[in-house]
Amino acid sequence: TPLLALVLFRQPARGSVWLAVGLSVVGLALLSTQTLASFEPHPGDFLVLSSAVAWAGHVVAVGRFAPRFPVHVLAIAQLGAATGLHVILALPGGLQARSAWSAAPLLITTGVLGTGIAYTLQLIAQRQLSPARAAIILSGESLASALLSVVWIGERLVWHQWLGAGLIVGAMVLSETTARRKDAAVVAVEPRA
Repeated sequence: TPLLALVLFRQPARGSVWLAVGLSVVGLALLSTQTLASFEPHPGDFLVLSSAVAWAGHVVAVGRFAPRFPVHVLAIAQLGAATGLHVILALPGGLQARSAWSAAPLLITTGVLGTGIAYTLQLIAQRQLSPARAAIILSGESLASALLSVVWIGERLVWHQWLGAGLIVGAMVLSETTARRKDAAVVAVEPRA
């Protein structure tokens, strides 16, 4: 995300942000691999990497537009574009309304909660957060998924996956504490009225 922000919009990031990004990337890599003996990428890993680049582009774009436009307008535009794209991609296989009705509770849950509300909250948050800071916070999603799999389905994480989880938490703490220190310094220098 900070690399795309730098390349696309010439938005530089502080050193602490780069350190936090590095920690979260290493943490995600450790968390996502089962063994350290042979770390070889699979075809699906490249799909995940390309989706990560697309997601970074999304976070950078939201960071660029969220402070400039009303949240409800951006939310509607974002959801409309995503809906249109998915309908177009579904056309070759044929739209199956009857199958959609049978999955309606799942579609409503993921569509309303996972997309509508979550992306609108992201728009609200990114009115104040930099794209890099938002991406570091959002890296906690992988951590939450891993911990839920431990609790819910009894998956077991090996030591390096726990280390990866710790690095992600460390990246989030570093990102937030340095950002808050910077915000506090700005408030302290502002003249009183």
